[in-house]
Amino acid sequence: MPTRQRKPAYIALLVALVVGLAALGAYWYSRKVGVEVKPGQIPADGLPDGASVEVLQLPGKDAAGGSAQQQPAAVLAQQATVYSSAADPSQSGGTLLTLVVPKSSAAPIAAASNAGAIALVQVGQ
Repeated sequence: MPTRQRKPAYIALLVALVVGLAALGAYWYSRKVGVEVKPGQIPADGLPDGASVEVLQLPGKDAAGGSAQQQPAAVLAQQATVYSSAADPSQSGGTLLTLVVPKSSAAPIAAASNAGAIALVQVGQ
């Protein structure tokens, strides 16, 4: 009988260990990064907190400020999560977002956002 009483305790310990390791993995392998997007660079109905998105770097504009060069958008992160979002007070219709991204993608995403060359595509609605 004593072995049956210990089983639930071992299961609870195992669950706590798994949850702790998942949190540690998220800390070591992901970062929060702030991005600023203009209208048309996210879905029209916005992105709710917790949404899964793909982060794209848009091609640059030509020297005359015309249309974008005929290059495909580069994928900066195949999987990112919207942590929070808010209206951008500095531009009409703009949005400020905090994304949780893989550690290796944080710097390129920040640079693309600074250049105004970022777009987010919602995946797995």
